[in-house]
Amino acid sequence: MATALELGARGPERSTVAGVVRRARMGRNSFYRHFSALAPAHAAVRQQARHLIQRSLERAEREARTPLEQLRALGRAWLGTIARHPAHARVLLDHQRDSNRVAALLAAHLAPVLAAARQVGAVSMAADSLRMDAIAAAWEAVGRACVERRADAETAHSLLVDLAVRAVR
Repeated sequence: MATALELGARGPERSTVAGVVRRARMGRNSFYRHFSALAPAHAAVRQQARHLIQRSLERAEREARTPLEQLRALGRAWLGTIARHPAHARVLLDHQRDSNRVAALLAAHLAPVLAAARQVGAVSMAADSLRMDAIAAAWEAVGRACVERRADAETAHSLLVDLAVRAVR
């Protein structure tokens, strides 16, 4: 967690092992028992962040009944994970390679929900790969705005659902 806080607060370029151990209130040797350098610690934080998002999205899908309820639940799960773990989210969204993985993760959960919405007549167009890329990128951008505190959760959630539905309406 201290690594996530340090990386989230200072960014990967300005973070240091000294900053991590200071936040964790542990010695350098403790850090080096777990990681050989800051880069593997950063990778571990990014992996943990992806895992947190994945679990949250899976849980949201299972708990909703209709496709539109699932879409709303996915939006709440995405924004809720960001709100509960802002340092992890900041690290993940600030890293370009992981940003692409976040979009792919979002798209993997959104695509079947939007396909089911089309089957029940809630939307009229298929969520082809171009539309899915656009929707996932938009969800990611809204998530980034929440992490940067440029958007409130209520407005952001409404926007996520609206963007997804309009893209396939």
